[in-house]
Amino acid sequence: MNLQIQKIFDLRNYLNLYILHIGLRFGIFELLKKKLLDSSNIAQILKADKKTMEVFLDVLVAIKFLKKRSDKYFNIGIANKYLIPSSPFYIGDIVRFRASRWNDWNRLHLCIKQGVHISKNPEGQKDLILAMRNLAIFDAPFLANKLSLSWAEKLIDIGGGPGTFSIYFAKRNPQLNCSILDLPPVLKFTRRAISSYGLSHRVKIIEGDYNREIPGNYDVAFLSKINSQESEKSNKRLIKRVFCCLNNKGKIILRCNLLNKDKTHPVENAIFSLYMALHQRNARCYSFAEVKDWFREAGFSKVRKLKINLWDKTSLVVAEKIID
Repeated sequence: MNLQIQKIFDLRNYLNLYILHIGLRFGIFELLKKKLLDSSNIAQILKADKKTMEVFLDVLVAIKFLKKRSDKYFNIGIANKYLIPSSPFYIGDIVRFRASRWNDWNRLHLCIKQGVHISKNPEGQKDLILAMRNLAIFDAPFLANKLSLSWAEKLIDIGGGPGTFSIYFAKRNPQLNCSILDLPPVLKFTRRAISSYGLSHRVKIIEGDYNREIPGNYDVAFLSKINSQESEKSNKRLIKRVFCCLNNKGKIILRCNLLNKDKTHPVENAIFSLYMALHQRNARCYSFAEVKDWFREAGFSKVRKLKINLWDKTSLVVAEKIID
């Protein structure tokens, strides 16, 4: 993935992200996609304060999302590609979701001192699903081309959310039938996404909780970043459940934010681990050694980390179920 997306999603640059969120909220990038306007015109159209709007627009120039020429503002390429809702590469939903979590960090002291975690907000479910789709749209086509799935007939996407990975796996492999397992509130958004790609006959949904049951038998199990939501004990149980649902010679593919053995690097994953711990007791990111132990304990063989570079510091861990 190119440096433009890394720039937008740099977790260490949270203030810039929030400023970008406000720009999206005003619709500034949509307004300037084909126009050059001065600050007075922009403020008038958006019914905003002229003086403050000018200062704000100058900041968007400073952080390189707009350009300014003869007191008129216009989008640069990164804004037109990623910040216009009609663009297939739009990432405004994930920007909005991450910016809306700004206040979560105010609870960090309480979480560390007393173990008080932020409870899940059902009203934020839609924002989360849209944000997941924004992120997956970059990795899903890439992984669909990189992963060899021509041998498989049935794949289960565990905790698959918006279903983006299953959709692209099915598009790339015409023989493959996919099932997406997730909770009912999540899957109402997934249905619409599958239908929009015309894949309802090959991408199905299963309402359920992967921490209780994984129904059916499959050649491939795909899990994307759900392990960081769970404790080590829950992850071990989940991987054993995955082993049981796979056919002989079936494969598990885990996309996850791995840490080094000291759990201090990469820095993006260390910060993400802290964020997960803030929201759920015992949730965090794990090292490859820990994940490898779960797989082997469940009965998997040939556990390995693929040499595929993904833009968001995620890794792919793959293993096989081999029964003699």
